[in-house]
Amino acid sequence: MLTAQQNLSISTAAGTACAPTGSGVCYYVSPTGADSNSGTSTAPFLTIQHAANVVNPGDMVIVRDGTYNNAAVSGVGSKLIVMSRGGSAANHVVFMAEHKWGARVDGLNNTTASGWAFAANYIDVRDFECEGFSDSCLDNYNGGSSSGGQFISIAGNNIHDVGRYCTTTTNGRVGIFVSNDNVTIEGNQIHDIGRGAPGEVLSGVTCIDSVNTLHYQNNDHGIYVDAGFTSANNLTIKNNVFYRNERGWSIQIYPAAVSNLRVLNNTFLCANPYRNGHITLGAMVSNSAIENNISWQPTAGFLDYSNPSGYSNLSVANNLTYQGTVGAEATLGGISLSGNLDNIDPRLVSAPSCTVDAASIPDAHLPLGSPAIDMGLTLADAPIDYAGTPRPQGIKFDIGAFEYHP
Repeated sequence: MLTAQQNLSISTAAGTACAPTGSGVCYYVSPTGADSNSGTSTAPFLTIQHAANVVNPGDMVIVRDGTYNNAAVSGVGSKLIVMSRGGSAANHVVFMAEHKWGARVDGLNNTTASGWAFAANYIDVRDFECEGFSDSCLDNYNGGSSSGGQFISIAGNNIHDVGRYCTTTTNGRVGIFVSNDNVTIEGNQIHDIGRGAPGEVLSGVTCIDSVNTLHYQNNDHGIYVDAGFTSANNLTIKNNVFYRNERGWSIQIYPAAVSNLRVLNNTFLCANPYRNGHITLGAMVSNSAIENNISWQPTAGFLDYSNPSGYSNLSVANNLTYQGTVGAEATLGGISLSGNLDNIDPRLVSAPSCTVDAASIPDAHLPLGSPAIDMGLTLADAPIDYAGTPRPQGIKFDIGAFEYHP
């Protein structure tokens, strides 16, 4: 979550102002820098990894416009940026692009497996573009250890084109891999995730499913929540825009139980053509909420209940589904439905093409007269929208990632 303290840094045409907290200092990274430099504004580092190697609680790292990659970091398990130093509850370590999406973290067309790997706690990553990795853009797996990767904030990033190659691997290709507690994913665009389907041509190769695995239909996700290694409780996913995640789901919960999952005020566009839903619940979920979301053209329903039992105190409320219902299957025990709007067009400003890797970008704002306006629940965990606009602007919260205002 962006706290008042953490929100002091603002991005302007001149760039993000550096605002460390506590005894923290400012560091800078630039494509024209050198890792032998001191990391000041006039003598920046060259690599984000070098900055990650020296940060302390309260430090802020401003990353200047340009592309950050490393061809020497390649192959199975490779990670471009390993975050082994973190912050504290009062003083996070913050990595932020100087201009939103101006700093591009790049996997060199699937050369590098993963982008950011969180092996420490209390770290924020904001406003980057992240693309081209074979496995994931961001993960807090930390080798299955619970000693790092908690209290992570992933906010304002453009995460796309992960795992866009021909493969029959059983391992999922994902935008964000969550396998530890206390993570907030807020205000990101997450799109075009997953391997090629049969007949797609990627990097000059025509994809085939030679052994009929069908993994291209359900293994790759925008966000993969995997509590099977340690746990993945206290996860908040809010104000994000998901689109063209068509080789799995925008959010998958699997294979182990999750508690205090909050999926709030997101907009989901373009579903998997082979499977039901924008979100699949493949494990027990308790004391959780899926509320105020827009689901635009799911295959049948917004939610897929692939786990048939074990739910407890899961609220599914005030979601709007266009060309479908909130759940195409029978509602299971432990799930309460209320205030959902089925088969209602939110009349977004513009919808995208649903062809993976299409050039079109959606405008998920609500126009005047949208039936999503003033139809949401008041949620203390979502006081601002994707763009930072306070909620509510009208008499009630709107549904979706954007709050309407003239």
